Amino acid sequence: MKEYTIRLSEEKDLTSSTAEDVNQIGMTLQIWQDLVKIKSPHEEDQLVRLVLGQILDQEFGGMDKIPMPDYYKSEYYNQSKEDEH
Repeated sequence: MKEYTIRLSEEKDLTSSTAEDVNQIGMTLQIWQDLVKIKSPHEEDQLVRLVLGQILDQEFGGMDKIPMPDYYKSEYYNQSKEDEH
């Protein structure tokens, strides 16, 4: 297994789909949430979700602590933890 170090900007210079100013972590969170929501069967989407999930796991101190919008929660929490890792 390879390990990487990445740098993400904390400057809120991006705009989320809800028109909020966000930093790169915020945008990473939104992309991951969307990928969890759509449950894509495509391996490339699953890989991106996995990689972003690893970043967010570190950021929030655990997969179970990654915030999900209320309108996504029921679908997210019904997925198995195995699916998320």
